Amino acid sequence: MSGPVVGLVSQGGARWVGGAEYIGNLARAVVAAGGSQPRLFSLATVADQWREVPAEVVPVRRWVIPYGDRMGLNRRHLREALRRAPVDFLFPFTYGNGNIGMNFPVQPVLGNTRWAGWIPDFQHRYLPHFFGRKDLEIREEGIRRLLGEAPVMVMSSASAAEDLKRFHPEYGGRVEVLRFATAPRAEWYEAANSLPELPDRYFAVCNQFWVHKNHLTVFRALGLLARRGVRPVLVCTGAMDDNRDPAYPAKLREALEVGKVQEQVRFLGLISRRNQVEVLRRSVAVVQPSLFEGWSTVVEDARVLGKRILLSDIAVHREQAPPGAEYFEPENAEALAALMEAAWNQWPAGQDLVAEGEARRLGEARLAEVGRRLLEIAGGSRA
Repeated sequence: MSGPVVGLVSQGGARWVGGAEYIGNLARAVVAAGGSQPRLFSLATVADQWREVPAEVVPVRRWVIPYGDRMGLNRRHLREALRRAPVDFLFPFTYGNGNIGMNFPVQPVLGNTRWAGWIPDFQHRYLPHFFGRKDLEIREEGIRRLLGEAPVMVMSSASAAEDLKRFHPEYGGRVEVLRFATAPRAEWYEAANSLPELPDRYFAVCNQFWVHKNHLTVFRALGLLARRGVRPVLVCTGAMDDNRDPAYPAKLREALEVGKVQEQVRFLGLISRRNQVEVLRRSVAVVQPSLFEGWSTVVEDARVLGKRILLSDIAVHREQAPPGAEYFEPENAEALAALMEAAWNQWPAGQDLVAEGEARRLGEARLAEVGRRLLEIAGGSRA
């Protein structure tokens, strides 16, 4: 199987690791499905960050903001990149597209190249209090312009697709669902001890410290457990900052102090992908407490590692339905504490080679299915 040549628009980076993983996993999915090597379009200044992705990286030169047009970006550079490395289908265009220096309209640049839009989620509609007024306006305007031009929208979950239809019913007939999956990599399943500072037993939370990721509920659950004499260790990865709420790190530290559990939480900061996988593998379980997700990369990571997970009970987590998951109301610290206590007392820590082997096998099949689905959409097929 080869099919259409897929071009991928780079997303994310250090501040949004999930976006970068999303694109890398899509590239691996196309290869797993037997498709032609995808081409990944990225600003030349960050193109080197994609060197491990199985794709031909096509650098796009830095753009120039034309005088008098603060929202308009110079489209010439993407047109030149597409001329050097033509593709049949380019995805995803979202409401920002800063990673390739593009703004709407995009069709004059793309010509006959098919393309699709993508909105990671509608968090701003459900949790508007986490956004400033200007941020909401910019996001809504970007979505309006994207939907006004995109021939088709590809959403990462049925939940997100339903949200699109709910908030923009006029667009309901041009929606495809492409659930992504984490690509299992051989080196992940090797014996690893590159983080000797990890304790023998701990829970893992691997999210950026953004308000909607809901670390507060986990920290409060630790405080409740401490009062009962149960003191599990928690290992957290990710940078502790959220530009939407600069005071948020102080709120997190206060929660730890109030619960008197500061010594139980280890902050590793931003670490390599390989090390993050090791944190997940060696844990008792993963805790994913988010208030909102489009499709959780952490859940997919736990799935391909055969690791149990405690999940906030939101629609998309139920849709992902990883094996053996336990669910709790997102802001119910008592419910989470009960699940954590039971898991701490009953679940083993560390790598389970049998579970990992089966999860890897299923993960490879799942990844190929994602790739086939993307190639169908790229070729103009509808499910």
